Amino acid sequence: MPVLIVDDSREDRTLFRNWLDRMPDCKFRIIEAANGEAGLNALNGQKPACVILDVMMYGLDGFQWLTAARQGRVAAPTILVTGMPSESVATRAKAYGA
Repeated sequence: MPVLIVDDSREDRTLFRNWLDRMPDCKFRIIEAANGEAGLNALNGQKPACVILDVMMYGLDGFQWLTAARQGRVAAPTILVTGMPSESVATRAKAYGA
């Protein structure tokens, strides 16, 4: 099952990869992207089963990424992650389909 991790923090990508690797009943094919543009490019010809997406990235942020991905007709279930949680971020994430 392909999972796309889009996060500009190498440490966070490693954390998510390790978390997914510890799930004994699931085998994931993990695709990593170090920024939003690379994440969109990773979608070419692929439909991930799930996307783990950072909200705050340089260049394309998580909300811009979701908009661009949806325009390209890719609508995988998406988990938005942020180090600055707030109700407004959660409300906005829901509105963007995460």
